[in-house]
Amino acid sequence: MRIFQSFQLKAGGFVYSHTVATGQYRAVYLYFAFYEEDVHSGVRLVQVIAQLLSGLDFSDGEPCLLQQLGGSIPVGRYDERKLVLVQIGADVPYCIMRGTALAEGIGEALSPLPQMVKCPVLIAKPSISVSTKFVYQNLKLDDTTIHPDIDRLIDDIKAKNLHDIAAHMGNVLETVTIPAYPVIADIKDHMMEHGAVNAMMSGSGPTVFGLFDDEDTAKKAYKAMRSSHLARQVYLTSVYNNRK
Repeated sequence: MRIFQSFQLKAGGFVYSHTVATGQYRAVYLYFAFYEEDVHSGVRLVQVIAQLLSGLDFSDGEPCLLQQLGGSIPVGRYDERKLVLVQIGADVPYCIMRGTALAEGIGEALSPLPQMVKCPVLIAKPSISVSTKFVYQNLKLDDTTIHPDIDRLIDDIKAKNLHDIAAHMGNVLETVTIPAYPVIADIKDHMMEHGAVNAMMSGSGPTVFGLFDDEDTAKKAYKAMRSSHLARQVYLTSVYNNRK
């Protein structure tokens, strides 16, 4: 269910009013409240708001919106702006920074890493929603929990060795989400059966991504996933690397 709220933004003599989902409202409000000095005219404001409300996909919340805005913020101010961005969501700072990075804290403490090796990436999201709160409340960590070796993964990234990266990646949150939503395991298995070097749940789920070392294999896996009806949304993309 979406809750809607009206907002009104003013700048340079212009007033723009709209009713949006509260998540979008919070993102727009925080952005302009904190970066008001970057908005010098009502024309620019109306252009930005119109862009935000002209069909962007907000199904995953504010990160998409902030990604659209991110290009207008000086990179040198990241440490400053992340204090605001993390109030919108733990993933938002990375959505602005992008590229390859080590995330610590709750996701806002980001350290840039060398570029990830380019490879096809298959993304599949089933028609379910997963509560992040539920996942973390039910996460049980003890001496038997197998954690991915982050230092080794960083070395793999530096070496640009896709197969080692795939072999050493892991997500402890799968121990909670997959038993509750077995379709996630079905999607992972489907990707592996169709040539993925490895497949893993993203974050707390339910989206799954698979890494491929061959474009043709990835395209066939994409078509097979679409035909399987295991996922509502299926995309074939590639690794994004920031320009140096």
